[in-house]
Amino acid sequence: MKRITASLLLVAALFCLPLPALAMERDAVPVPPPSVLSIFDTLADVYQAVKNIFVPKEDYFHNKLNHLNNLINDRFAGLGHLYLMLNSFFKRLNNPKEASLTFTLPENYFFSGSGGFTGDLLFSARPYINMLKAVLNGAVCIYTAIVCYHKIRKFFSE
Repeated sequence: MKRITASLLLVAALFCLPLPALAMERDAVPVPPPSVLSIFDTLADVYQAVKNIFVPKEDYFHNKLNHLNNLINDRFAGLGHLYLMLNSFFKRLNNPKEASLTFTLPENYFFSGSGGFTGDLLFSARPYINMLKAVLNGAVCIYTAIVCYHKIRKFFSE
């Protein structure tokens, strides 16, 4: 192993020795150095080519998922559409807005120089509203499970 490494280093050194002499001979004909921007452009092109080989297009997984959903809908008589509908519903429920009922009185409403006012009428009821949201979400989940069960049972009974 040491002999192979030593011989490779010797070949590399012999290859590098004539380079300064060649550089001195070429000084007679000035060659402009490559622009840094052109080097970066070339590297960007190489990067894009490698990326196109290994990384799929942006809508690749979306198209595959749509194709799979269509196959499932063909096989299970629309159960995939029910799943997508419920999925979008629960995504909207995932980040609900705060419940608020604001009352705003603009400045200078009663007379010139009167101050404005903004108040939230549901501020004290927010904990109860959040609890009601949680209860209703649970009820919707149970109802969804019942509907899905009946849909699957009807599918297999036919």
